[in-house]
Amino acid sequence: HLWKNRLQVGVSHVFLNAQDKSGRRTTDSKRLIYRPERTTKVYLRFDFDRFTLNYHRRMVGRRFETQANTVALPPYAVDDLTLVVKPSLDNLDFRFKLAVLNMLDERYQIVERAPLPGRSWRAGLEITY
Repeated sequence: HLWKNRLQVGVSHVFLNAQDKSGRRTTDSKRLIYRPERTTKVYLRFDFDRFTLNYHRRMVGRRFETQANTVALPPYAVDDLTLVVKPSLDNLDFRFKLAVLNMLDERYQIVERAPLPGRSWRAGLEITY
C-alpha cells in the first residue's frame, strides 16, 4: 500500500506439485491432469476520491491433458482492467463500472477442447440513496 492506500500492489505465486499416487504402473508419480505447476497473479489498484482503476494479470503454466503426461496445454496469461467512477448527486451515490476482461484477447483453454472467451466487456450501474 502506497500513497495513503491510493495505490495497492499485490503479487502471489503458487508452486503446485500435484502427483498421482494411485500406485498404477503407467501413471504413478505423474502430474495430475489440468493442474498447472505454476500460477502467478499480479494486481494494481489506483483508488482516488471519484474513481478506482483495477488491473489484474493471471499467468498460468502448462497443464497436462493426459494421465501419462505426454500431451500438455500451453501456458497462458490473461489481463483484466476495471474502471469504477463514483459521482454523487444530492443524496444519491452512483457507481459506474466498466470492465474489459481478457483485454489482450488471449486464446486459451483451461480444459482440452473448451476454449474460453476472447476479449469481453462488462458495464454496470449501481445507485444508492
